[in-house]
Amino acid sequence: LAVLMSGKKVICVTGSHGKTTTSSLAAHLLIEAGFAPTVAVGGNFKNINANASAGEGDYFVAEADESDGSFLYYSPVFSIITNTDREHLDYYHTFDAVIAAYKEFMGRTESGGCLFFCADDPQLAALSGSYQGRKVSFGLNECDCFARDIKLDGLESDFECVYMGKSEGVFHLSLGGRHNVSNALSVIALGFELGIGRDVIARTLSTYKGAARRLDIKLR
Repeated sequence: LAVLMSGKKVICVTGSHGKTTTSSLAAHLLIEAGFAPTVAVGGNFKNINANASAGEGDYFVAEADESDGSFLYYSPVFSIITNTDREHLDYYHTFDAVIAAYKEFMGRTESGGCLFFCADDPQLAALSGSYQGRKVSFGLNECDCFARDIKLDGLESDFECVYMGKSEGVFHLSLGGRHNVSNALSVIALGFELGIGRDVIARTLSTYKGAARRLDIKLR
């Protein structure tokens, strides 16, 4: 995957939970914005009915798997980290080693790029303090890009997004759960960083069909 990324502007999404949803939502954003990205995610992305596609544009959106340390092969321009957890200790052995790997991943973000991290995660919040590049925090509590007045309705949600101290209005997300609101905030922040218009970002969140095996309806 690192070889395939060569020559592209790479957007990587990693974290213990939410990688596939967040990376496919980010891919959907770039597709909706006309960026024609190359995509490689860890599940069937329903909007394109595939887990990968080759695009003609400059960007490559990828899910970066932390389970075996292979995410440290990548050098993204934009890095999104959703959260951390005590996972994959068969490989890392200790939680301290897990956190050290995330710190190294942060450091692999290219100069002139941007790191997006969940401010609600205490480990990521602590690690971000030593990160010297551009960084944008997101989460459900007050930070650079946060949600308020969250309304959950089954497998959909609505929330007001506040970005850099300014309300960007209410967004409708075609996913349920506060955790997915948090995931969506990282994509909203990415969109603003890329100069994508608010209307395109809003359309992306409302038309996203999800990733297979995540909140699938099996019986009505």
